[in-house]
Amino acid sequence: MNKYFIFIILLFATGCVAVEVSPKAGTTVVAKKPTAEPMTKMDYIFNGMTQKEVEAVLGDKLTIGYIRGQSDDKAFKEITINSPYKQEELAIQSGKYDVLYYYTHVVRADDIIAEDEMTPLVFEDGKLIGKGWDFLFRLKGSEHNP
Repeated sequence: MNKYFIFIILLFATGCVAVEVSPKAGTTVVAKKPTAEPMTKMDYIFNGMTQKEVEAVLGDKLTIGYIRGQSDDKAFKEITINSPYKQEELAIQSGKYDVLYYYTHVVRADDIIAEDEMTPLVFEDGKLIGKGWDFLFRLKGSEHNP
């Protein structure tokens, strides 16, 4: 009976142990956790804004994580990317558009910025006319549906 009692005590005690594993000093990278919350101020962007106004709100750099400095340095340094991350000019029958792609959320923490992690903003003559993939696909689809 005494053996069973000790076994049960040990079983409960092992459930309280936590172990932290970290890579070698100087190579630690801390990335932001995947989240459904946007990393940018996309909610402050609305149709009719100029491209300069949008860039002023969203900024020209985005912090996507932090990296630890040298082994004797306890401070973390920011890992930033350009914002917008990508841009293109779209020429279709209805006109010419500038499309700016902003990195707005993490879908998979895989060190790759995929299209489904970006939000496109569509500008015509320097004014925002729509945002999001649905708007962009409708605009491109209108080329084939006169």
